[in-house]
Amino acid sequence: MKSLIITLTGNYNYGNRLQNYALQEVLKRKELEVETYNNIYMNPKTQEIKIKNAKMDLKRIIRGIKSRILKKDKYKVQDKKRSVKIKDFNDKYIIMSDKKKEELNGAYDYFILGSDQVWNPNFVNDLDINLASCLNGNIISYAASFGVDKIYNNVYDLYKTSLMKMDYISVREKNGKILAEQLSNKNVKIVLDPTMLLTVQEWENLEEKPEIYDEKKYLLIYCVSKEHNKLRKYVNKIAKEKHLNIIDLSDKDSKEYISGVEEFLFYIHHAEMIFTDSFHACVFSILFKKDFWIIERSKQIGMNDRIDTLLSTFNLKNRKLTYNKLNNLQECNYNDLDKILEREKKISMEFLEEALKIKEK
Repeated sequence: MKSLIITLTGNYNYGNRLQNYALQEVLKRKELEVETYNNIYMNPKTQEIKIKNAKMDLKRIIRGIKSRILKKDKYKVQDKKRSVKIKDFNDKYIIMSDKKKEELNGAYDYFILGSDQVWNPNFVNDLDINLASCLNGNIISYAASFGVDKIYNNVYDLYKTSLMKMDYISVREKNGKILAEQLSNKNVKIVLDPTMLLTVQEWENLEEKPEIYDEKKYLLIYCVSKEHNKLRKYVNKIAKEKHLNIIDLSDKDSKEYISGVEEFLFYIHHAEMIFTDSFHACVFSILFKKDFWIIERSKQIGMNDRIDTLLSTFNLKNRKLTYNKLNNLQECNYNDLDKILEREKKISMEFLEEALKIKEK
């Protein structure tokens, strides 16, 4: 039996690739061959050429360009270097399909949509694929996320007909459940993000210690929105008070910025404190039982609901902070974590088993 994961493969960030890897591994433990649809393929050699060209362009124009433009070009190079590293992880661990869109029907027994913001109309390049409207067969969504609070009129009918066509639907946030049930008129399950279906030991086995790591205790910052700039000045004070170094994976001037996926896992696992607005940074903070705090993305409607649902599930609502509360930081209470995680994993796996009609080996 063959299955095809349909997710965001052109979005080269840490959580995106880790959720793809996790769902793949969970499905492989069942009687399934697993591939991921290749929405966007990034050739690392092409990237390396672009990096070299960017450096050459900098040399040609360095005398006449303003410092802010120089910094912008430097940051583009940093982004490309990080993307190449994340692409290396993808090539090493993710089994990509070589089939084009028109070749998918008949080639797979199951189409599994998710996880991540696979239904966010602002992110998705091909809604026909991500909603499986062009596909025939067993169609399942696993922990799919909308990332928005409503679907607009220009694509509403496409979402409605597509979700009504699906055999089993699951999402990872409460508002997503409400929206999916309205669109599909079906019962929709809230399940764990696939990264939480693997064990801590499995993630530890995957992580890699960065060569530049100096063994000193540190506070970790990882933001994927503009909240980083505001957060940093507050966190600087906390790090100084607690005698911690700062590793800032959001700072494009830092040497850690170009870390790979395996190094990202290491930095989460070994941090003393974590400040983030990233859903998957929250997930791995919980799995590794770290002290972490969430800064909301103030201007991104719909983005915070998946974190809210996650924190509510694990009784960690006090992890959310506003800037006037950064001086009153309480440790995480993980007394009930193992029990809650076991319960939620059971619910999530039962959904998959029912949808796939396959029992785990």
